[in-house]
Amino acid sequence: MEDALPSGLLEVCLLVGVPREQLKTQLQDPQRKPRSLLPLDPEVLSVFVPPFISRDDIHSTNTSGNNLNRGKRRSFRKKKERPKSESVKTLSREQKAADTEDITIPKDIDLIGLPQLCFPGGLYLTCEPREDHIHFLVFTDVCGNRTYGVVAQYYQPMQVFNMKPLQIIIPSRDDPDSPVIDLDLHLPLLCFKPEQVLQTSKWMIVQFKKIVESLQLHYDLELCHLRATTDLGELQMRRRAWQQKLNAEVQQMTLQFIVNIFREVKDHLNYEHRVFNSEEFLKTRAIGDQPFYAKVLETFMFHSFLKARLSRRMDAFARLELSTQSEEDRLNLMFRTPRRLTMEKMASKRFNSQNMINRRMVISMPNLQDIKLPESPTRKSSLRRVETAAAVKMPSKSVSTFKIPEIHFPLMSHCIHSYYTEFFNHLSKAINTLPPDNSALLARYFYLRGLISLMQGKLLNALSDFQNLDKTDLRIFPTELVRKIVETLPPSERFQADRKPELKRLISMVMEQQREATKIDDHVKHFELPKTHMQLDDFVKRIQESGIVRDIDTIHRLFDALTVGQQKQIDPETFRDFYNYWKETEAEAQEDVKNTTVAFLLLRIPTLRIETIYKKQVFEANLKTECDLWYLIVKEMWAGKKMADDHKDPQYIQQALTNVLLMDAVVGALQSSKAIYAASKLSYFDRMKNEVPMMIPKTTSETLKHKINPSAGETFPQAIDVLLYTPGHLDISERPDNAHPKLWCALNEGKVVVFDASTWTIQQHCFRMGRCKLTCMVMVEQSQVWIGSQDSIIYIINTHSMSCNKQLNDHRSGITDIAVEKKNGIPSEAYSSSLDGTVIAWNISTLKVTRAFQLPCQNLTSIKLHNDQLWCWVVDVQGVGTSADNTLSNIEGTGSCIFVMSTYEFRLQMKIEHHLKDVCSYFLCFQLFPERNEVWASYSGSSDLYIWNTKDFASIPRKIHLQDCSEITCMIQVKDQMWVGSSGTSQGKNKGKIYVVSAEKKTVEKELVGHADTVKALCSAEDRYVLSGAGKEEGKIAIWKVE
Repeated sequence: MEDALPSGLLEVCLLVGVPREQLKTQLQDPQRKPRSLLPLDPEVLSVFVPPFISRDDIHSTNTSGNNLNRGKRRSFRKKKERPKSESVKTLSREQKAADTEDITIPKDIDLIGLPQLCFPGGLYLTCEPREDHIHFLVFTDVCGNRTYGVVAQYYQPMQVFNMKPLQIIIPSRDDPDSPVIDLDLHLPLLCFKPEQVLQTSKWMIVQFKKIVESLQLHYDLELCHLRATTDLGELQMRRRAWQQKLNAEVQQMTLQFIVNIFREVKDHLNYEHRVFNSEEFLKTRAIGDQPFYAKVLETFMFHSFLKARLSRRMDAFARLELSTQSEEDRLNLMFRTPRRLTMEKMASKRFNSQNMINRRMVISMPNLQDIKLPESPTRKSSLRRVETAAAVKMPSKSVSTFKIPEIHFPLMSHCIHSYYTEFFNHLSKAINTLPPDNSALLARYFYLRGLISLMQGKLLNALSDFQNLDKTDLRIFPTELVRKIVETLPPSERFQADRKPELKRLISMVMEQQREATKIDDHVKHFELPKTHMQLDDFVKRIQESGIVRDIDTIHRLFDALTVGQQKQIDPETFRDFYNYWKETEAEAQEDVKNTTVAFLLLRIPTLRIETIYKKQVFEANLKTECDLWYLIVKEMWAGKKMADDHKDPQYIQQALTNVLLMDAVVGALQSSKAIYAASKLSYFDRMKNEVPMMIPKTTSETLKHKINPSAGETFPQAIDVLLYTPGHLDISERPDNAHPKLWCALNEGKVVVFDASTWTIQQHCFRMGRCKLTCMVMVEQSQVWIGSQDSIIYIINTHSMSCNKQLNDHRSGITDIAVEKKNGIPSEAYSSSLDGTVIAWNISTLKVTRAFQLPCQNLTSIKLHNDQLWCWVVDVQGVGTSADNTLSNIEGTGSCIFVMSTYEFRLQMKIEHHLKDVCSYFLCFQLFPERNEVWASYSGSSDLYIWNTKDFASIPRKIHLQDCSEITCMIQVKDQMWVGSSGTSQGKNKGKIYVVSAEKKTVEKELVGHADTVKALCSAEDRYVLSGAGKEEGKIAIWKVE
């Protein structure tokens, strides 16, 4: 078993005492009294090496076979017939003699002198009880290598050796990705001064000393305020509790310090190509700190740190860095512009207490117009100054103790198997009695029971317990161990596993992860300037690696600018000059620009005249040869500002700023007569202003309040598949920013971006739920968001930790919808549907399936919950009908259909297909309007809304035609309105349009044109705002005010 479960707790366990025959001879001697008994000679009676069981023992009790259990017999017992004089002398030879004893003893352990070391005062037989003793041994060889031992000495009847007084506490692992910490971490702080621990700048030492001074490093001082005790066990527990608390504080102190000094590393990373620009990072450090950082950057530890950052691993560093981000950091996530201030960074400096959210039990969205832009930037310092008082405190963790069954000697095979059986039963009892809401502890019990089943050779039982971790805590899932079990399954057991859907899926998942792991490239590349000529594709890669810009369209325009009048390739010298100029570029912009001249003696000198709309003053600058460049720069900034104001999208300002910085760098790099012409190719917004009139309809401008971009920092926009708004709620145990409302955005390939909806800054950037398209998101309860995916998995997000620790795997086809049922305002059950027609009811607290129903159809696209009924919308129904008793039966016919099921009995109550057969296309989206007893629906390729009365489906539905609409894609009810997303046309161009339809008048009240691509998703925020997400051509979210 050692191949699967390495035992690191002990190397060897020995039983040292008196042979039973010798003791019997002493006691039966009639000439001796108990008080006159001679000292006894201790001997090594038994040797035990973990895991105390052999392959032969397993086969003797389990014929199914277990290829994981390999190894020799791991126990030795002294033979009775051997003479006493030879018992110890021949032990060293017995270790090598396979015909005498089948034993494997760890090397470098000499058993000859151990009996005397275990009983240094001799071994006596006494009639009076004596105190037990524990002493420690340290063996040091000539090379200085040490071997440690612990001796527990007992005076008790010799027939049984019981380990009851010996209590071994195995500490748990705080981080699944880190080893167990069971050391005294404060010892370096007692041995060395902070100046010796940190040989770096005075500021670092001062901050470190402040944190260290707050620690209670001396256990004697800790005991001063505690009552005295004579219980050795209690004293040991006190000491251990103090050490664990201190270890946690030292770990958190160190982690906080590391986060503070390496927080800005992320600004110099390129995730697409896994590049770290170490040179630029060092330049941002203070002069006195650079030698320290230079040494750290060369270490293997920092290399591993870079791998984790580039892989976006959500480890302890990432969690603390995320929880301590400033508003400036979150704004920077939206625009991804390293090494220089952005307009949004400037904006963050102006956020004050009036603009931010107050701490209260329920937190709503702010009024969007209250957030204002700044006037001036602030210089970025080398290191973030964090006050000690604001240091992150280590959250208290509840510790649970599970008492394992007592171990009895002798450790023979039948005793070992009895022990495993008892251990298994103890864990099963604990699992059955544990409340379902304590899923983290339940996961640990499943994990332990899986290990015990593995030791028993019951591989399928072990896999079943490990599979239960999906619904309890995925973080501790032993992927490598499960893969090893799967690979060694005998054919008969593999056949049984394949017949169980949950195990078959587990095996498929683990083996797929293994294949993907071999494909993962986790290298780290340091940025270097190119040394060869670059074609377009290589130039795009180099620019992205440098961190200058990531947008592919912008890089293409830059390539055209740098290759004006020459072959379409860029030499290394031009790239180097451009890169160097870029790093030094700074630019500012104002409004409205005119290019004029001024008379100087007999000459006309070009000048730049800038007139503002709101002021009468005219600014005129004599820029000599730079006049043309500044003309391009200011015109581009003005056009970007105009676009940002019209579209309520501050990112246009940032994009315009990037364009002018590129212009300046291009002119500096080329230094030719064509430089200005080349720079003009980067004047994107000014060209758009001249070529395409920026006409925004008045209704759209008045209703649109803001735009945000979840694809910021990506190489191209990504379609927004699903949107979810979750209201804020303040818990005493949470950080204040966790209480803010959130906007969840599902992008392509399972990516999710979370915004803080109180400031519209990114709270968490791009964590992944599988690799497939996400189809639905629902807030099931305050601490859980369920996300359905086309990979047939429902991912459960913990809203406090913002991590996915659980998932539901009971569907066999892509998830299409999730609905939540509430009783007395409290979520009680959740319903999920999949494309194959399966509907499953879930107990929210236990995550167990309570009921399941299979519709005899395919393409179940959506479900809605209303009045204890589940409305199931199906497209392309073939051969489905109802019999007289309301059960499903096969009939002829094709088309769309609605099934209505009772949530209590999970039986079909009604099937609706009247007037649906006449429509050639299929359902695309639908919405219930319970207050009006109406169902609103649309069909593929249609620009009409169909409205049915739920009490009279036999009547002809009402139809509302939407002008200039190509297809209705989504809809949502807000107050007494239906907001309808679509693809349509505006001013002769394809656009994403939103129609606001009055439910009472059945007329279109507003047409909103706010997207350059199809509206893919809609969601409501407290009925005050509606948020709409666009397709991949634009990839932005618009925020609309609800009247």
